[in-house]
Amino acid sequence: MSTLVIVCPHVPCGKSLRVPLASVGEPLSCPYCRTSIGIELSADGEPGPPRVLKAGVRLPRMLLVPSVAMLILGTAGVFTNGYIAVDAATRPGAALEHARRQVGDFRNLDEMRGPRDTKKDKPEEPATIDLFAAVAGQAAATGEILRAEDELARYWAPSVAPVNAFFAAVCFFVVIGGFLIYRGKGYWIALLACAAAVLNFNHACCFPGAIVGLWGILVLVRDDGRKHFGR
Repeated sequence: MSTLVIVCPHVPCGKSLRVPLASVGEPLSCPYCRTSIGIELSADGEPGPPRVLKAGVRLPRMLLVPSVAMLILGTAGVFTNGYIAVDAATRPGAALEHARRQVGDFRNLDEMRGPRDTKKDKPEEPATIDLFAAVAGQAAATGEILRAEDELARYWAPSVAPVNAFFAAVCFFVVIGGFLIYRGKGYWIALLACAAAVLNFNHACCFPGAIVGLWGILVLVRDDGRKHFGR
């Protein structure tokens, strides 16, 4: 017999391997999980049980996207929220500027829904006086909306620094979760980090993170996702 059949000792892998007898006693590498394996020879020359020399990492394809995306989006969120928190806390008037910008971002979400349904009979041409009244009414309504948004921004401004500091910490936790998914360690922490990515709604641009976090949760609870963590 020129080969030896062993089982990869790395728990998340557990694949059967055929090892040439001539290479027993030397460091081997599992082609499935890239774990470095050692097989020692006993005093009588018989091969002993395989043992892990250095655990390898082979990320399942379905976990690749949430892992990498959480690392990228989480890092971006740490810098963005951290910058806003520091700027709002140290520069006079910066908190109100950021609050006005954020109120405008969330208002634009409604405008992105597209045109409304206009399947109605075409109205009669308005008289000139009615047209001026409509324009004046629209201007008054716009002014009222801007005034309400400014009041909301002023109400929100004192919370800009602490809230963004909190979400910077949330994003850092998301980064940790992406790293743990890659390493296949800390299953429950990784799962909580995915949930944190879903709930990271501080900015209107955070919706991609919610999609990635939900994807990560759905994959982690699958058998292949749990196996990657040795569960």
